[in-house]
Amino acid sequence: MYKNKKESVSSVKGVRMIKAPRGKKLSADDRWNYANFTDHFIFSTVLKHNEQITRDFIKLFVPDLHIKKIRSIHREKRQDAYHDSKTTYLDVEVELPDDTRVMIEMQVLSVEDFIKRMRYYRSEADFSHLEHGGSYGSLPNVIQIVVCLFDPVGAGRYLYDYEMRDRYTGEALAQNGQRIIFLNCKGYRGEITDEQLEFVNYLRGEEAFGNLIENIDAAVCEIKYDESEKKKFMKLQDYVSDRTDIAREEGREEGRKEGIEEKEKEDLSAFIDVLKSMGTEEETAISLISEKFGKSPEEIRKILIMQEQTH
Repeated sequence: MYKNKKESVSSVKGVRMIKAPRGKKLSADDRWNYANFTDHFIFSTVLKHNEQITRDFIKLFVPDLHIKKIRSIHREKRQDAYHDSKTTYLDVEVELPDDTRVMIEMQVLSVEDFIKRMRYYRSEADFSHLEHGGSYGSLPNVIQIVVCLFDPVGAGRYLYDYEMRDRYTGEALAQNGQRIIFLNCKGYRGEITDEQLEFVNYLRGEEAFGNLIENIDAAVCEIKYDESEKKKFMKLQDYVSDRTDIAREEGREEGRKEGIEEKEKEDLSAFIDVLKSMGTEEETAISLISEKFGKSPEEIRKILIMQEQTH
């Protein structure tokens, strides 16, 4: 359980996450300046380029995993869908030497059917790892770590840790090889270590202590001073954010009910072009835009087809 901060940390001043002021309209530059570890771009960039931070992050929530080495880290990996089903878009996937896969997600906003969405992510991960005719025994163990700025379950616990268990004996079905861990930043009860609570405090924007938090904060600052990373951020995220803000200001409520208006269709097509110019696959771009605009990949594809037919 969490101890009194005076007993658990030194007198060294802690770090605090930068947060944007509420209710203030932000320019593209402002959004970059206020972007922090909860932003998908910053989050995945930090974990992708800092193996020690990624290893310590996983150890923080899965201490029984005993990680000594990481085989590889994939950033923003697209999971191929089956035929016309939905595609999934992961923040980070980590491969361990024993072939265990750790899927790491940052979730800022609560979305409809969030838990079932996680279930779908897991099934898509299995599909992508099993070749046609392959043995089911070759499926890797999968651990999902989902950092939520909201309570994904609604029980108020800091941590939710699920795996398949027998209802009568409580014994885990280890052969199933699947586990999902939610960190609830809105939590207020349940067992949690000092280090885990300090991480929660950091994400809440409160003063926090610990080597992992200091390293994350330093990595975020390093990214923010990198002009090449800023350009990527502007192209991939602020383009969509700007267009979304404009749409809100112009009050296109009726247009939203009927579907995306013509100008928004052009924006979507233009953003696809931006992503393609950076070497991004079309399906990956569609998945990203789907997340940002709150539209299904199927709707985005239809818009692009219609756009092509008009040119």
